[in-house]
Amino acid sequence: MSDRDRRTSYGVGPFRGCRVYVGDIGLIKRPELEREFGQYGPVIDVWMGSKRDVLCSSQMGGSDRSLSDTAHREKVNCMIRANQRVKQKEIADEVGILKERVHHIITTVLGYRKVSAYWVPRQLTVEMKVQRKDMCTQLLERYNAEGEAFLQRILTGDESWVNHYDPECKAQLMEYRHKTSLSLRKFKVAASARKVLFTFFWDMEGVVHMEFL
Repeated sequence: MSDRDRRTSYGVGPFRGCRVYVGDIGLIKRPELEREFGQYGPVIDVWMGSKRDVLCSSQMGGSDRSLSDTAHREKVNCMIRANQRVKQKEIADEVGILKERVHHIITTVLGYRKVSAYWVPRQLTVEMKVQRKDMCTQLLERYNAEGEAFLQRILTGDESWVNHYDPECKAQLMEYRHKTSLSLRKFKVAASARKVLFTFFWDMEGVVHMEFL
């Protein structure tokens, strides 16, 4: 079968044939396009310039999707399990598929979503966790023995440093503007150096005492 017959046998329409034809024999020069596709040559030349990633997809595994999806899915899943901070571009380069295909596999097929870690007050050691567990166990045992009367006698206190003023965050300064309006500017402001110690106590009914020191 000649190159021309191979090109036209993939389907009706010069654009569909061009994709397979270029992927098979590497025909990318405009004079050769005009000779092979006639009046569609200049149009296909422009189309190729904006769709080079699509033209290369057949060499990267996109053209035989039904046979390679399972293998790609397993490779992507293994890379994410090995490094949950891996980037989609790194996966695409390693697996050999387009980045858009990697995004589809991660979000739609595998059901992953990227989330941020939530902040915790402090990092506890194993000893600190055991101590808190023992204390909670003792409180639970006393509650089971004494009932609501035990809860009414519990008084808890805490303290925290409070600045004289805190700068507003960027989200708090957002305003409704038209597209032609001048852009807003926000100067970087640090928190107040002066601060006071806020101490407070509460029981099961609510706050019973607070004081600034």
